[in-house]
Amino acid sequence: MTTVQVSQITSEEKRGGPYTKQEQEQRRVKVYELYFEKGDSALKIAETLGVNRNTINSDIKYWYTQMTAQIGGQNVGVIVLKEIERLEIQRKRLLEQLEKQNDFASKVALERMIFEIDSKIAGFASKMAGQNISVDKYGITEEISEEELAELVRYSIFGAGHLHPESIAEETILQDTIKFKKCDIEYARNTLNTMIRLGLQLCRSVGSTYNSYDLFWFASLRGYITKDELKAYFKKRQDEEIQEEKRQKEIEEKYEKKYGKDTGEWPDDVEDVMDEELFSGSMEYRYGL
Repeated sequence: MTTVQVSQITSEEKRGGPYTKQEQEQRRVKVYELYFEKGDSALKIAETLGVNRNTINSDIKYWYTQMTAQIGGQNVGVIVLKEIERLEIQRKRLLEQLEKQNDFASKVALERMIFEIDSKIAGFASKMAGQNISVDKYGITEEISEEELAELVRYSIFGAGHLHPESIAEETILQDTIKFKKCDIEYARNTLNTMIRLGLQLCRSVGSTYNSYDLFWFASLRGYITKDELKAYFKKRQDEEIQEEKRQKEIEEKYEKKYGKDTGEWPDDVEDVMDEELFSGSMEYRYGL
């Protein structure tokens, strides 16, 4: 691809299109090279080409769709492995030629070609290790970006109504993802796997005997929340807990004043009515109703 062609792709006025068919094809070729062979992220490619990130994501999905169609819907991992195998065969042939070659210039040329193949293999291997992409009846499910992940974690902490984000079960993370992203369970599991790979595994809840995690710890580790936000959150939670304790105490005192302190002497169902009032208020406190 010529410098003029690349400059056409990367021009600022083309960040969001519209693109001619030729420009689209040129851009997709470049995206393929950077994403599959070099191993760059979608965000980095968008910055390199000066193209809107959504456009880059669409190009990546386009290539996965093309590859999937070619092999009849097999898992993308199989596609990558077949491509690596093809490159390895090509690399072996070049090595055999290199051993027979006496001309210095020819040797340098062959070594350069071998290096380029090694770079491509490394790029594919990077995608195998660093991406979790599956193909299902809904199309391509691509790994959630860290920006979107930060929004999800902040939602779980500040917006989902959890009493204790420092002890969140894996099932709750999956539920939050589905609710926040309006996605299917496969995307939610992929998101959880991404979080684990980014350090969630190191943030298990203290004393937990099952898979629950401290989202405050994880969010701080990744820089999703600030110290001031944490201080403000815990101050607000402390104030709310004090108010809730006060409310419950007032309800209990109200019933004790009316029916006496000995609950055994209360009329039938009165204690159930009190418990219902206590519980109802707790739900309002929990979900901010």
